[in-house]
This record gives sequence, C-alpha cells and structure tokens, in this order.
Amino acid sequence: DGRVRIHSETNIFRYDENITFATQELMPCIDSYRDAHARCEPYPDEKAGDEGDATSERNPFNPDWRQSVSVTYSFADGSAARSHAIQAALRPYRPTYFHFWQLKTFWHESKITDEDIEVHSF
Repeated sequence: DGRVRIHSETNIFRYDENITFATQELMPCIDSYRDAHARCEPYPDEKAGDEGDATSERNPFNPDWRQSVSVTYSFADGSAARSHAIQAALRPYRPTYFHFWQLKTFWHESKITDEDIEVHSF
C-alpha cells in the first residue's frame, strides 16, 4: 500500500540523536524507495532475498521522479527535536504534513474527522 514505517530506538528529546535517526535510518529508507521508483524496479519490500545484486545491470534513473513520488508525514505530538530533524531531512521531498491535533474524537469514538487534522504543504 506504499506505507513505510520506521521505529527508532533513539532518544527523541536529543537533537543530535534525532539528526542521526533522520540521516542514517529514515532517509536511506525513503531514498531506496525513491530510487526503485525512479528506475522502475521492485520496491525494497518487494525484492526477493537474492535480488539487487550489485553486478546486475540497473535501469536508468528517471530524473522526473518528483512528478510521481510523494511523501506524507503524519504526527500527533512529539518532541520538537524529533519533528525538526524529520522535517529538515524531508525537505527535498516537499512532503505533505498531517497534524492530528485533536485526538479526543479518535479516543472516544474510534474515528478521525476532517476537523481533527491540519494539512500543511511544505
């Protein structure tokens, strides 16, 4: 379905650890999906164990990948250090941000309404 979830074990309140998370865990993952898409190759989670051999010939990289790749970042809360590091790292992708600012409807009624979400473009 195109969703990629990454869980970090780093301290979300430390700027340096969040920058490390964004540059060494988050961005390599997103970049690998972008690269596969731009080369019309299987996405990382679709590859069999023996695919991706470095000696095999690769498709050319389509420089127009931005026309068909989108990144959406959703959050409800969290540390300023984590949000800032992720937003800065995602800047080249011009992501859409979903901020779930009102969670009471979800907690009490198990549904999300448009009034509970702020959508921001980069």
